Amino acid sequence: MKGKDCARTQLVLMNKGHLSVTKYGREFMLERTISKTGSSTYRIKAEGHNWRPLKRNELDYILMVLNIQLDNPVAILNQEVAKNFLRTKDPKDK
Repeated sequence: MKGKDCARTQLVLMNKGHLSVTKYGREFMLERTISKTGSSTYRIKAEGHNWRPLKRNELDYILMVLNIQLDNPVAILNQEVAKNFLRTKDPKDK
């Protein structure tokens, strides 16, 4: 947002049966903060615990185990891409 120093996003993930990430509980929250300068930090809040910093390699591991593919446009479809997709008339482009 214009005039703000940072942006923050939070994501709640359900952990159902993934033994390698059970230390986070059945549900945990990830948070990313991006500053105006371009730096970013990650934090995790596991079930019943307080926020703690999250290293990028730990985040990558969690995403891999839960099969979350951030580079897959189907997983994360931003508004601009969605508008272009819906405007496309040629089925080959979809």
